[in-house]
Amino acid sequence: MNIFKFYLVIFFSLITQVQTKSIITYEAYSTFMNIEKAVKHKIKDKKTLAQLNKTFNSDDKLACILIIEKGKSFFFKLDKMLVNKKSIVDVLIGDGLFYSNIKDSYLLEEKVTFDKKFLIKHEKINWTLINEEKKIGNYLCKKAITKKTVVNSSGEFTTDVIAWYAPSIPLNFGPKNFNGLPGLILELTDRQMVYKVSKLELNTNNKKYKIKLPKNGKFLTNEEYEKELKSLFNKYRN
Repeated sequence: MNIFKFYLVIFFSLITQVQTKSIITYEAYSTFMNIEKAVKHKIKDKKTLAQLNKTFNSDDKLACILIIEKGKSFFFKLDKMLVNKKSIVDVLIGDGLFYSNIKDSYLLEEKVTFDKKFLIKHEKINWTLINEEKKIGNYLCKKAITKKTVVNSSGEFTTDVIAWYAPSIPLNFGPKNFNGLPGLILELTDRQMVYKVSKLELNTNNKKYKIKLPKNGKFLTNEEYEKELKSLFNKYRN
């Protein structure tokens, strides 16, 4: 796709998004490794290994909702699992709320880390468009990749995030804060998590879900949050 066609698709998608409301349901599931094979040389108790394997290799699939209306979007996890049934899918998705406003290129995430609430302002995502296609349902999708910085207890590293978007659906939104492609993201792979569309309600009058602007937490840029996260990991490690 040349640069002129890219911006033309974005232009028409902006017009469409201002005029209508859409609700997208994603099925989220984990591709986590077989934890039993990874730790069996360290843990010999079969019951412990079985429990670890059940937790980390759960077949659980959770629903996530993306609301798009008037150039804004709101993404959140729909299912709330009981504490005693919490799976790795639930843990990896987290309870973050994601809000975006394409007019102002505004991406905001509300989340809790180490019992602290944060409001994180994300930067616009830089995508690399790949010359690959595949069908998802009835839609021909194209591939795009972006880089993501991850900070956890092991340190800091960069990983790929892979998106498959449908140019025929002129909505340049997707799961979480992954927006800005010339078409709706129907499938996203973010490390061990996959978000795949299971239901499309385009141009709907559905009033069950509404866009909410996250307001709770300490406001930080993504760069400031990463520094804060490093500090928190160091604190709890010592």
